[in-house]
Amino acid sequence: MKKIYEFREITDQIELESAFRLRYDVYTDCRCKSLVKENIHRLDVDMFDLHAHHYGIFHNSEMIAYIRLVESRHNYTNQAAVAVQDKYPDIFEAKDKAEFPFLSYADMPKSARSFYKKNQPKTPFFEGSRLVVTKEYRSLKLARAIVECAMVATMHLAGTKIGLATISCCVSHERFYKLLGFQRITPDTTYSIIDKGFPFIVTTLILPLTQSITSSIPAGLHPLFENLTGQYGADGRIIREI
Repeated sequence: MKKIYEFREITDQIELESAFRLRYDVYTDCRCKSLVKENIHRLDVDMFDLHAHHYGIFHNSEMIAYIRLVESRHNYTNQAAVAVQDKYPDIFEAKDKAEFPFLSYADMPKSARSFYKKNQPKTPFFEGSRLVVTKEYRSLKLARAIVECAMVATMHLAGTKIGLATISCCVSHERFYKLLGFQRITPDTTYSIIDKGFPFIVTTLILPLTQSITSSIPAGLHPLFENLTGQYGADGRIIREI
């Protein structure tokens, strides 16, 4: 039987804390647990949260998944995240020099960094990251639906400008995103992340987006995205039946 899901932005401080706790619980129960700083509050946070838009995916009013869209710290500050930082100052690490999560990886190829430096002054960047889904709801269909909704939210944030949406993933998941139009930020963009001494190969992908449907999204998906953008533009939420 199909389920009904709601995608919307999280703007309330208490609900945002719940999202950070969901992130913590999911990450500490998977192979990526080394990416999370353990703490007594059981909240997964970093400095990128302070300039990110946070989105929850809800089923029967319960948050069962999450994703964020990080903007430049020079363009946006999330006041709900700042309130969380004020409440739990001990778990927010010192300000990261990197503007986006994908630029914080030491092994990121110079060509990708050069691409960012060349385009950043005139092009708004958005990075989707920290995608998590509770174990009992995980499926490829739901994961794809969440990414599609996040793409629509990115289109809304970009407005009439051509924004660049980035997302990092294991190379083994690259085909999943390419079906939506993503390509490597540069052809040689692969790098290694160490988890418990075991390296896995990651790449960063990019997709140009505007508020209108563009050729960057495969033509066969245009009717779907027209429906999703219409929903999101109406009241800031998207309903999916999966």
